Amino acid sequence: MDHAYPPLNIEVATPRLTLAAATDDLLERLVPIVRAGIVGEGEVPFDDPISLYQESPQREWTWLQRIWAGRSRVSPQFWRLYFVVLADGKPVGMQDLVGREFAALGTVTTFSWLCPSARHRGLGKEMRAAILHLAFAGLAACEATSEAFTDNHASNAVSRALGYEPNGTAWATRRGDPAQLSGWKLTLERWSSRRRDDIRLTGVEACLPVLGIEPAANVAAVAIEKGIPTDIAFFGRAARNRRLAPTRTRAWPRSQGNLSSICHKGHRRQMRDSRISHCGAPRGQDNRSLWRTRQGEYITELLRRPH
Repeated sequence: MDHAYPPLNIEVATPRLTLAAATDDLLERLVPIVRAGIVGEGEVPFDDPISLYQESPQREWTWLQRIWAGRSRVSPQFWRLYFVVLADGKPVGMQDLVGREFAALGTVTTFSWLCPSARHRGLGKEMRAAILHLAFAGLAACEATSEAFTDNHASNAVSRALGYEPNGTAWATRRGDPAQLSGWKLTLERWSSRRRDDIRLTGVEACLPVLGIEPAANVAAVAIEKGIPTDIAFFGRAARNRRLAPTRTRAWPRSQGNLSSICHKGHRRQMRDSRISHCGAPRGQDNRSLWRTRQGEYITELLRRPH
């Protein structure tokens, strides 16, 4: 069923599971699992505040309320995509993707949980790999981060296995008691070297305007798909000159030109060794926005041509 709201049409499919956008129908199917309890006796995997520590039925009510509130709070400054994890067609958990100032920074973070009966089967790693594919290949993220309490060995093992690097420590409370968090980060370069070709994305392109991602933002994903070694900085000053590692060895024909250093500094626009010239906006219009949009559309079309 197609939904009028694009984020509810996103789907990420791997050979083992599917991340389906958390519609109300799917959330209702998860309610019995939440009611039965996600956290076992003596387990404290989540930081405060979180509804999963509460008693039923307050636990289910608060859990639904926070997802509904999060789905409605979507802007270029903050968005959170909620997915229900389906294994063999049955809901077994949730996987979220969070972006803060994504258009400026290109960074995301993740959050997830699995029901007790679905653990120790490799699904935690598979669902994280799926959400990372959406972040890097679908939304053209530059970096993904994750945090887990130091004694949450399962979550930390997943981060380590997927190529994350240690990223310092922090402190948070869980059930009111302080505990240390281990930070992890995964760069685009490291993800590209492990990129899988058996993960399918659906409904992503229609969702980009809702998340405030400009057309130029999809250029990086296309460049990676084509295996074009290039520097593309479309997220702004914080992400300028980040290197996108090629994932294919196929040569990019010189006849197509060399895309390099697409960046901006103040009101100056520079595109070296490119066939695309600067297109400015009439006086009084948002020159930077127009430039990024037009150049992004042109480059995306260029990269998608067969070669």
